[in-house]
Amino acid sequence: MVDSTTDSNCWFEALANLNNTGVLMISPDNEVQFASTRARELLRCQPGASVTDCISTIGNQLASLLKHARANVDADKRDESYGMESFVPDPDLDIQRKVLVELHPINVHSCTGFLCIIQDQTDQEMLARELEMASRHEAMCRLYKNLAHDLKTPTAAAGYSLDLLQRLIDRLGDVNAETVDKVKKAFELLRESIDMLNGSLYMVLDELTASQLTEAPVNVREILMQAMQLIDPQAKKQEVATDLQLPHQDVVVHGNKHRLKYAILNLMMNALEAMPIGGHLNISLDCPAADVCRIAVKDDGTGIDVHAQNRIFRRHFTTKPTGSGIGLHSAREVIEGMKGAMSFETVPGEGSTFYIDLPMHVE
Repeated sequence: MVDSTTDSNCWFEALANLNNTGVLMISPDNEVQFASTRARELLRCQPGASVTDCISTIGNQLASLLKHARANVDADKRDESYGMESFVPDPDLDIQRKVLVELHPINVHSCTGFLCIIQDQTDQEMLARELEMASRHEAMCRLYKNLAHDLKTPTAAAGYSLDLLQRLIDRLGDVNAETVDKVKKAFELLRESIDMLNGSLYMVLDELTASQLTEAPVNVREILMQAMQLIDPQAKKQEVATDLQLPHQDVVVHGNKHRLKYAILNLMMNALEAMPIGGHLNISLDCPAADVCRIAVKDDGTGIDVHAQNRIFRRHFTTKPTGSGIGLHSAREVIEGMKGAMSFETVPGEGSTFYIDLPMHVE
């Protein structure tokens, strides 16, 4: 049998914790006599703070509820409850956390006053959003799988057509050799683009079926030169100057060349999108240590807003009106799958630099 107020508070504390709910016990003269641990957490109380200081963040709303409840109690309307939403600053996440404050009049035997229930609405809303995103992700996976299967046929047909055209061009011999050479280079780029598309399709299919892509030694210098050739037409269209700085010797890592090229092109295209008219795109490769190489993609575009910087690698997070929020997330997964790391530096309004660090291939 519970005999003391202290023991009663312990039971209130345990019950509140089980329901993940904050509880305030308020006397008939509106004095807060007890605040549960969860209530202090929800109200962001400082360690050692008094109850009065703790409730200061919802003080106005609580006073309004108490005034309304007191009037109804005086009118013998004791069975009604009263609720109101409030916002409490959360310095850890830099957000305003929404809480629901409910007031219940109490009149049981010799116990009178009010019981205030505080519930975290932000956590519930975030959980609901995460469940919705998980459902959307599952639906998108099904869509991607069907799309990848559907695209395999036309890309294969395009590849066969290129083979045929290549053979016809080869038969031209030395007739107008300069023109033939230009056409051959254009076909090489087109062939590389189709090969990359095929590689991306198989990457999606393998990812969705949880199988492994072929991994082998990859020459990073070659990948960067190929990627630069692919984005060069778009860079010229946007009047963006490009600079590719490579070491003289080959730099070899272990992984899948299609995945790596995908990740690098993603960073390059993001850089171009940050410079719609004019700018500089600098791509560099060096080896800061004997067992690691670093790829840097630098632009002098818009930079990344300070509020988005800690979220840009999250799946489905995007700052673009038509973006999917998949590119950077997938690119980082590719690099981490190669035992590497992706990081960035940015100054809003001045530009960004993304880094890819990869371990060197060991024979």
